[in-house]
Amino acid sequence: MVKESKTRPTLPRPKRDRKAPTRKKGGVSTEGLRDGRLVMRVQQSLNDLVDIRARERGESRSRFIERLLVAFLQADPRNPELDAWGRVLTDGPTLSKAHDAVRFGAAWAKFVALNESLLGFKPPDRWLDEPSDFVARQMGAYVADPDEDD
Repeated sequence: MVKESKTRPTLPRPKRDRKAPTRKKGGVSTEGLRDGRLVMRVQQSLNDLVDIRARERGESRSRFIERLLVAFLQADPRNPELDAWGRVLTDGPTLSKAHDAVRFGAAWAKFVALNESLLGFKPPDRWLDEPSDFVARQMGAYVADPDEDD
């Protein structure tokens, strides 16, 4: 003798309006949310290789690529300090060329070696002439000091 099944019939789920926002705007901090999107077209074999290496680290492909980009940008001593997700934490470079000249020079030498070994490209020395507020100006976060003379 076979028992009768106790499963309930499945009912159709109500459809969600895809255009409606999924998060409430009022009172919710958006600081931790990623709001930029980077889209790339790559060869399928490169895509497969990134999938393999991301999977072996237990990460998504997106997070793996994000970590690669953040690590490379953190290696450039001209960049402001970044957290693990790529958010800018400081106004200017982590190392000051004026106050920490020796540390900045060592970090620059490591960055040049990294570029040469990975990309076959030697960053030109004229990049060192970049003002300390260059990144802030380019990002649109720069506010001119009224006491500063041009």
